[in-house]
Amino acid sequence: MSVFSDLLNHYIKEKDIKIYSLAAACQMDRSMLYRIISGKRNPPSQEVFYKLAEYLQLAPAEFAKLQDAYDLTRLGPSVYYRRKSVEKFLNRFPSHITSENIQFLFHKATFSPELPSVETACIPIFSRTEMDYYSHSILLMEAARERGSVQLLIQPDCPFLFSTLSSLRLKGALTIEHLICFSKTGQLTPQRQLYNLNCLETMLPLFFTDMDYKPYYFYDDIVAHYENFNGFPCMIITSEYALVCTADYQKGFLYKGAGHLRLLQDLYQSYKLLCKPLFHVINYLPMDGSLQQTYRTNPSYILQPEACITPLIDDNLLEKAVYPQLPDRDTFIRQSSALLADNRKLLSSEKLFIYFTLPGLRQFLSSGRVHEIPEEVYRPLTPSEGKQILAKMIPYCKTGVYRLLKYPLSQLTENLHLVANQTMGYLLFKDIRGQILCLTFNEPSLLEGISGLYGKPGSWIHLSI
Repeated sequence: MSVFSDLLNHYIKEKDIKIYSLAAACQMDRSMLYRIISGKRNPPSQEVFYKLAEYLQLAPAEFAKLQDAYDLTRLGPSVYYRRKSVEKFLNRFPSHITSENIQFLFHKATFSPELPSVETACIPIFSRTEMDYYSHSILLMEAARERGSVQLLIQPDCPFLFSTLSSLRLKGALTIEHLICFSKTGQLTPQRQLYNLNCLETMLPLFFTDMDYKPYYFYDDIVAHYENFNGFPCMIITSEYALVCTADYQKGFLYKGAGHLRLLQDLYQSYKLLCKPLFHVINYLPMDGSLQQTYRTNPSYILQPEACITPLIDDNLLEKAVYPQLPDRDTFIRQSSALLADNRKLLSSEKLFIYFTLPGLRQFLSSGRVHEIPEEVYRPLTPSEGKQILAKMIPYCKTGVYRLLKYPLSQLTENLHLVANQTMGYLLFKDIRGQILCLTFNEPSLLEGISGLYGKPGSWIHLSI
């Protein structure tokens, strides 16, 4: 028996369905259906699966459960849970946000938490509530400085800490350095999500809210490193205070004093030397073609709602759309033209696959905007120009370069622009100020988790012709 056959058998009995009638409705042999129900045969094709589900008259929740069981049995647990983890990450990617929509935490002049006040002091912490209170207090105080600094050695599984950081309104400049342990084994969380991808999802809001956030990573066994008699493996260090705590954030110490801080800061810096930067952050998509170099040697996957139409922009449209008053306009057009010509060659290389959604394509036609290019550079494309670009795209849809996403990825946020292959990747999105950020990364597990699943068969994709 399999997960799918068990659930299918349950629904057949619950709804008192006759096997003969079900087999006839699906146009299949009864003996074959019996073998599928008993788990002696692999799950049927998707066409037969949908016929089975339709005849069973399943409620939406029942259908979703049977669909999950079908995919789990067909793909195997390893691929299935990793694919579901990528789905969750993509579907929960933040949309456009503005400062008007966020309630920031303000530091007030009258704010006076009960923190160590003498030159050298130490306060023991006995509970998660105390841990949240003290971390909240020292972060608010640091955010009120003209040039604040926070150093973190802690996993992103502490939601209170990261929600506090992403909601700070700064008086001056605040630099956040973060050392994070990544799993070296493709570990899943207890909720069967990819651990490293889960970490990325928790960290991203700090980039969206325009923090000076610098994450670094190292590899280790997560359980062994944080949970096996390791005392106080986590640290939060500010200009005046240092907090060390257990991996479950239940117990620890809060220190004040130059000696305490110097010791822990030196220890932190020695750890940082053993880590690698997780991201390289730039405020735009580079026009020098540096990111495009990797496309030539790897199958690359581009995912964004409106489809990547930049390779289809010709020199004539480029000349007409770029604002005349743009500083150093001639240089920009020359660099863009060379880059777009290079991208057009990639469309025929059989190494580039572009995924998009129908709502995203409609949004492009109505807005005339290409999200990879800053809005201050060019005027919106006219509907006629948009249709001309889509006409150029059709032949590449037939060859499978452009692919239309189906449920559950058919409603991606318009702020998600992702490129990944086996050796590099980048995320392109707008932050809270409306500025375009490009986060380039080359951490292997993130690349494998994202790009490794695009090329596998599944229900995400159908070719658009």
